[in-house]
Amino acid sequence: YNGLAYAKKSGFFMFFDEYGFLDTAKEVVIKPQYASVGNFSNRLARVKTKQFQFLSTPIEKYGFIDREGKVVVPIDLENAGEYYDDRANVTVNEKRGFIDNFGNMVIKPKYDRVGHFANGIAPVLQDTVWGYIDKDGNTKLPFVFQDARPFSNGLALAKKDGKWGYIDTTGSFVIPCKYEEVGTFSEGLAAVKLTDKWGYIDMSGNVVIQPQYDQAYSFFANLATVRMGNKFGYINKKGEFIWNPSN
Repeated sequence: YNGLAYAKKSGFFMFFDEYGFLDTAKEVVIKPQYASVGNFSNRLARVKTKQFQFLSTPIEKYGFIDREGKVVVPIDLENAGEYYDDRANVTVNEKRGFIDNFGNMVIKPKYDRVGHFANGIAPVLQDTVWGYIDKDGNTKLPFVFQDARPFSNGLALAKKDGKWGYIDTTGSFVIPCKYEEVGTFSEGLAAVKLTDKWGYIDMSGNVVIQPQYDQAYSFFANLATVRMGNKFGYINKKGEFIWNPSN
C-alpha cells in the first residue's frame, strides 16, 4: 500500500484480531488496534473499530487515518468505502456522501446509495432513481435510471424499463437497453442474459458468443466458466469448450 503493508495481531478468537501497518523495513509504524484497515491508495486509509457487547451484535464504526496513524476523519461513521478517483464514500445517518483526500466532506450525505467514482463521475441513488454526479456533487447525468453502476473503460451499466444496457459518459445508450442481466466487461467481453440464456458481447455490442448457457461468468486469462444445467465447463473467446461441462 504505497510503502506500507498491513500487519495483523491475532486475538484469542479471530473476531478479536487487530490490524495496523508496517513499513518496508517491517517496522511497526501504526500499531495493530483496528478491526480492519483499508489501503493507503491516497493520503488516507479507511479503518474500522468494533465495540463488542454481551449477547449483542458488535457496533462497527469507520474513519480514516493518515500515514502517521493520526485520525483525520473521526471514527464515528456508520460506513465508509475505499478511495476511487480521489473520493471515498461515507455514511452518516443512513445517507451517503463523499470526502476528498484530506478528509473534507465535499459532497454532503444525502444519497440512499452510491457507487464509486470513475472518469470523474459516480452513480448515486436519490428518491428511487439513479443519476450521475461529478466530484463536486453537481449533476452530470440526469436522474432517469432504475439502476446504474460505476464507469469502466468508458462504459457503465444502466437499467431502464426493466432492462440493462451500457451508456457512455454522455448518458447515451451505446449498447441497447435490452438485456435481462449483464456483467461487466473483462478482457473485452461481457456476459449478458437474453431470453433466459447467457452469452457474450464485445464493447461495440456485437454478439460474440450466442446466448446458450444457464450461467456465464467473466473472462480471466482468456477463459470463462459457464454452466449448462448443473454442469460447469470452461470456454475460450470463440465459445469453444476447453474443458467440457462436468459436475
